[in-house]
Amino acid sequence: MQPKSNVKKPDRIILFEVGIILALLFVNYALNISYSRKIVIVDPAIDIFDEPMYVYTPPKPYTPPEEQPPKQVTKPQQQASFDPLSIIKTFTDLFEPKETVIALPTLPVVGKMAPIVATPAP
Repeated sequence: MQPKSNVKKPDRIILFEVGIILALLFVNYALNISYSRKIVIVDPAIDIFDEPMYVYTPPKPYTPPEEQPPKQVTKPQQQASFDPLSIIKTFTDLFEPKETVIALPTLPVVGKMAPIVATPAP
């Protein structure tokens, strides 16, 4: 028995590559892709180091701040007394029990209930 050989394999690879190339050419034609460059030329050459932000200015020499006379120390004032009872409001009826009567629950009496009548469906 002879081993099986796949003679079609190289043909399939070439046909696959040709199919991919044709598909890409179709996509390029359908989308009308064009490659171009836009070159912008600025007439005056701008030097960013001429801007005031980048201009070197030497540091100013250190000058100590002027001496100020010391502040006069004053005696602390006495704090006014605060009475918290002036804010609190008194309620006399806050803890007094309310006189309400709650009725006991009553269960229905069996004799007073009407019988349930079920009619058959046609």
